[in-house]
Amino acid sequence: MNRNVLAVDTSSRSLSIAVRTARGRIFEIHFSNALRHSEEIVTEIRLALHKVKLSSADLSDFLWGAGPGSFTGLRIGFSTLKAFALVFKNKKFFAASSLDLIALGCPSIQTGKQLIVCVDARRERIYASSYRFENGEIKRSHKEVLVTIKTLLSWTNVESILTGDALEKYGTLIREKALNKIEFLDSKYWYPQAKTLFCLSEIKPKWLVPLSLRTMMPRYLRITEAEENRKNRLKTNVSKPNRASQTRSACL
Repeated sequence: MNRNVLAVDTSSRSLSIAVRTARGRIFEIHFSNALRHSEEIVTEIRLALHKVKLSSADLSDFLWGAGPGSFTGLRIGFSTLKAFALVFKNKKFFAASSLDLIALGCPSIQTGKQLIVCVDARRERIYASSYRFENGEIKRSHKEVLVTIKTLLSWTNVESILTGDALEKYGTLIREKALNKIEFLDSKYWYPQAKTLFCLSEIKPKWLVPLSLRTMMPRYLRITEAEENRKNRLKTNVSKPNRASQTRSACL
């Protein structure tokens, strides 16, 4: 592929940036446990481009991890992507599920087993997807969804290998309650890596979604905590009886 490509994922605590030149050279940067995406993303993209002797104008394609994951990280990432789209109107922009990136970054597993990616969505929920391998090819069993731990456990009715940062919080419980034999991958496989977008574009191009400026939106799968709290307050206010009406009725 004779194209210069920038790949970025900001969905997790690990900021991941990779550049591949038309000649096949790859340079990548990761900030593990940083959660400083807003401070680092532009500087590190410039650094990555400098390392491979490219400018942003030399790029032909932009590949982005779309989430689900950190709301703040995804907003920062997509704000940066939109800035590129506003400046470079003739470039190509694509997004892919960050859970797919985690899956593709894992070792192949035996036929008959499944790979479950589980990412902590907070508030007792998990972003999850599952995959199987047939003749070395990865296929989705469950597309990314927002689930409870109970639903996730129901997926373990076949031998499963699990990965993702939800294991940090729920790993012990999953081991106790799993319905079948399970294994956990090492934490180095828990987070999406931007360079995996290069692999995905070649072996699973249908998993890439072309983007326009209008459709550059992260995959949140849920509303924010602030929006959820506001929604609950509105429900509570609607369900409360009107005291003034009660008083008038009593007087009548």
